[in-house]
Amino acid sequence: MVTTVNSLYADYFSSPSESPEKAKDWVKFVDVDRKILPLSKCKPDFSVNAKTTWKDTAKKILIVILKIVIFPWGLYELAKFICQRIIMTPLFPMQSRIVKIFISLFTSNLVQKFAKTDQRFINALKEIFDNKTRNRNLNTIISSSLYPPLGHKVIIKQVVLEKNGKRYTGILSGYKEYINNGKWAIQATGNCEPSEMSALHMISIYGEKQYNTLLINPPGAGSQGRATPTTMGEAQEIGISFLETALKATDIVMAGRSLGNATVGQAILQHTFIDEIKYTAISQMTFDRVSTIAGAFAKMFTPISCLKGITSKIVTKIAKWCCEMDSVAAAKKLERLKIPHIVVQSASRKFENVIPEPKFFTQDQVIPAEASLGFALATEKVTKNKIFIGLQTDDHMTDDAIKETLKYL
Repeated sequence: MVTTVNSLYADYFSSPSESPEKAKDWVKFVDVDRKILPLSKCKPDFSVNAKTTWKDTAKKILIVILKIVIFPWGLYELAKFICQRIIMTPLFPMQSRIVKIFISLFTSNLVQKFAKTDQRFINALKEIFDNKTRNRNLNTIISSSLYPPLGHKVIIKQVVLEKNGKRYTGILSGYKEYINNGKWAIQATGNCEPSEMSALHMISIYGEKQYNTLLINPPGAGSQGRATPTTMGEAQEIGISFLETALKATDIVMAGRSLGNATVGQAILQHTFIDEIKYTAISQMTFDRVSTIAGAFAKMFTPISCLKGITSKIVTKIAKWCCEMDSVAAAKKLERLKIPHIVVQSASRKFENVIPEPKFFTQDQVIPAEASLGFALATEKVTKNKIFIGLQTDDHMTDDAIKETLKYL
């Protein structure tokens, strides 16, 4: 692997022990007056690329040719691709071109002229799916950098990370007095929660414990590539490597809400952890496996009662075949490495730091109890080095799922 770090970071994050009040031109670091360029033309802040030889390229070409020549193999790969797209689109709609086109038409002036539509709803859709709106939001929050909300000066910077030729965008943020303390939280958000909408909100929460934050946009939603279990994990994994290498982090929180936790789980399975760094994983209101939640949704939305069970089993098997994301496997890896893991779920009663029984967990607004990560870990007895927190609420997006974990950091 060839790792490259923008030299700017050596000037600002050379050592976490340096005084955060050391005179530095943070306006230059934030680059308030920067122009928005196509992602392909942006200089990466951090890149990790595998060394490739002509043999590697030849092997890739040969495999493509064989898939074309050997028809059943090609047909198998095509079927797998189609099934993956069908399942991944509702799971992560922000990456779908079809959804983006539909939203663009829906929010057009023509539609609004002839339809009585709540303007707040229209604006919310634009915030989520329209890249121009998201870029304007990004400019706004970067321009607000270095001004004191809640009594703190905030450092906010867009970052571009690259792994094996694919580029991912993200937002680095923190209070100026803590930005160089080595404490960072990488927070993966839900499936309709862009980082541009969440950056300031997340730093206001994590800042209470003097943590800085990094939010990475998944593929197809501000980042390059197509959203697959592998690439969604890579987006978060390169973020963890960025914190370790460029920002000299000594204390890293790896947190994910809903689908975001599944992507963090993929990153955990891919990543090689460093002994000298303190890590904590936090799973917030999330499911255990994509195959489980896909099967649960298939059962829920099948209109004919006698077909619900069959449909659920078929969808579960297809999802496991083409796009599995296994947060239980990630939890088991954390257990082996003795990395603390905090799991927050909806529950029938409030509890904290006890080993729960599966029956404690309840459905929130989105995730059925039997599909929740907490239920699976309790059922499969994956409970070592874990703190379980039960929230007596069905609010899938509640901030308490983050705030209740801060005391354990």
